[in-house]
Amino acid sequence: MGLWDFVGMRVGELGDAFSRARENAEHSTADSIQSKVDRITTNVQRGALDAFTFQDKLFLRGLYYSMAAGGRLKDMPEASQLIVRYLQNQAEPPLMISAEIYQTSAVVKRDMERQKKLAATAIASGKMEFVVDFRDKSHMLLAERSNKRLFYANNRFWLYSNTKRQKEGKYLTKWSVLDRYVFEDFQATQSSWKRHSLYSEFPYRNQKLRIYDGLSRALVKLELAKEFDNNAEWTEEWVVTT
Repeated sequence: MGLWDFVGMRVGELGDAFSRARENAEHSTADSIQSKVDRITTNVQRGALDAFTFQDKLFLRGLYYSMAAGGRLKDMPEASQLIVRYLQNQAEPPLMISAEIYQTSAVVKRDMERQKKLAATAIASGKMEFVVDFRDKSHMLLAERSNKRLFYANNRFWLYSNTKRQKEGKYLTKWSVLDRYVFEDFQATQSSWKRHSLYSEFPYRNQKLRIYDGLSRALVKLELAKEFDNNAEWTEEWVVTT
């Protein structure tokens, strides 16, 4: 939240504003919150950022921090960690997250095996090392939806590797996922963006709240968040099996 939001507000007034926002959230139904989210989202999609009030910004901060808390309670600590860092308005330094969410993914495991076969073949033909650093759509991995811990932290990413031969027929691979925490903007036209834009659904009081990526992206323009790099790294020693 930008400093200008607080200009002219005494400490007591600011405290009252936070108290009212908290009380409103505690007594709000899922329908009423979704209605407010929809109104704010429509303003963002139309580019009417000047229509945002101080209360709207308090509401959004509370909403996203609630999502972060929910992620931690639902065993999605990395997703929670990423949202909190986004809201801290801090672009540097890059955030290192647990590699476990990638190492336990079936999608990642399959690609690791694929890359190791390529590496073994290349090194056997005389290369000193084998590097995978593609950044095109055909090599992008999509997290399995059933793996909520990974899906809500990073649902699309590239897996990089650097493999070298070790002694006694062993290989050492350094794996990494280097990502940018950024949300996709609204898609399509004024009348059809709801059908074509990405969104996520979050549980709230036995219902689901729909949050469009375009709204999450707009937090940067509203000075409520900053994009940042987040990385995961791990190593693996392995041998070629027949």
